[in-house]
Amino acid sequence: MDSNKDLSITQLNQAVSEDDGVDVRVTKFAVVDLEDDGIPELVLWLKVNGNKDYGFEVLRYQQPTVYGYTLPVFRSGQVFSH
Repeated sequence: MDSNKDLSITQLNQAVSEDDGVDVRVTKFAVVDLEDDGIPELVLWLKVNGNKDYGFEVLRYQQPTVYGYTLPVFRSGQVFSH
């Protein structure tokens, strides 16, 4: 979901869904320089409504803003649509 909004980390559920009833928890995290640019990204492993393998939120610092990208995990046989 592309929320294109300014959110705080406490509003992570809004990056996943517009439904306020969605429960989003961070179960693991990693700090990794994904772009090899010397600026590490924070990768959050998301548990959504009890689904421990929902996907990830990647937080990337680009002065002076932190951008978030939600990446759901797709399994073989799933259909992706916009």
